[in-house]
Amino acid sequence: MQMQMVCIVILAIALVSASSEAGKVTGKTGQKDKGAPLKEKMPWYHTTDELHAEVSDIASSCQGAQIEFTTKTKMNTGDNAGTEIAIDVLKVRKSGSAPRTKAMFVFGEHARELVSPESSLDLLRNLCGQGASSNRMADLLDKVEFTIVPNANPLGRRRFKRVNNASAPTKTMLISTGIGETIIEEML
Repeated sequence: MQMQMVCIVILAIALVSASSEAGKVTGKTGQKDKGAPLKEKMPWYHTTDELHAEVSDIASSCQGAQIEFTTKTKMNTGDNAGTEIAIDVLKVRKSGSAPRTKAMFVFGEHARELVSPESSLDLLRNLCGQGASSNRMADLLDKVEFTIVPNANPLGRRRFKRVNNASAPTKTMLISTGIGETIIEEML
């Protein structure tokens, strides 16, 4: 019970950190600019490819933990049949430890979850000793192994960015490939 509470607190810290950045974003006029491209409105936002690159950088420079970084691929059979989907999966634990407690965090399951994958970056940085809460994470890594999926719906994130990158207002779309859920089920 206490460990579950600690995991919830960690997630809350990561979400607060990312959402506080999101609240600061404004256009040139000082108000949120609805017609501007997505990266101009939200400079903290990482595209699917940028998110993968950032996760890769964090994993390769991790000092506070051991990371097993893999990219799981599947061929989509849904609406976009024939499209290969690649999902990054990270297992993070303290070097030399074999914790019995496991925690899994899945971010970016829905295409419109812009802040969620950004929160995964903050969580990874903290687990690797590079973030503001890294001291608290070091003790937790003695007891918990984390499995982190930073972007469970990369195709949806790509499509959302493309649809919402035009200068004219557009309707938001939600892409559900089912691929992320399949890969996650295979990991359990």
